Amino acid sequence: MTTALRLVPAAQRPIAALKARRVQHDVMPWAVELLGPAGGRAGRALAHAVTAIAPALRVVQLARLTRFAVWTFLYDNVMDSSGAGQAELRETEQTVQAVLAGEPPSGRVATALAKVLAGLPSSPALLAALADDAAGSLEHALLSRSGEHPSLVDYLAVASRSIGYRGWAHALLAVTRAEAGPELDAALGWACQAVRLANDLRSADKDLAAGTLNALALPGADRAALDAEIDRCARLHDELAGSALLVNSLRVSVGIYRLGDLR
Repeated sequence: MTTALRLVPAAQRPIAALKARRVQHDVMPWAVELLGPAGGRAGRALAHAVTAIAPALRVVQLARLTRFAVWTFLYDNVMDSSGAGQAELRETEQTVQAVLAGEPPSGRVATALAKVLAGLPSSPALLAALADDAAGSLEHALLSRSGEHPSLVDYLAVASRSIGYRGWAHALLAVTRAEAGPELDAALGWACQAVRLANDLRSADKDLAAGTLNALALPGADRAALDAEIDRCARLHDELAGSALLVNSLRVSVGIYRLGDLR
């Protein structure tokens, strides 16, 4: 059983596992096309994670969301690439922003995004969230290369925008046509911090060895305190989200990092 499926209620696991396998089969060619040899493992992990988040959805809906999630991995890989210069990072982000503004795609990353968006319901909120995610990822990449060691507050102000969760949440709402509360924007701010911190705690050893910015490497950082902060952020999100779907999404997203990883 995958890490993600362990987070599905026991009674729902058999059908969720079946759906996850079907989604995995459907999206695998796309994952390999975008991510190369790593696409096989990533496609499987993402198919299971998406299904665990929303096991009641139809396979076709889950597949659309998983294709979107694969694209976020592609963009994240580019922004994390040690071989990409600042000019390349800025150019990639600009091509993504152009697609989100309705312009024709230019380049591999933007072209893949255009294909993903074509399979999702039209949503201005999703486009705006993705624009912020893309800009945040660029800012985070540049901060990581700067050699600076910001405070935890300053780090999270940037790094929580690069985790991609805001765009994911809006994609989930668009595909399901689910309603959320009036405090959705504030809720997702807390969610992004929770997922970023969960990600950092999981990848701390790897990041510290590579000299990459990580919350645990910042002055005064303490693992137990950061773990408690994840729970606090999640509680604030849940109080404001106004959506059981989003509450479960965050529960699974944080839970995956606490139990294992997506990569």
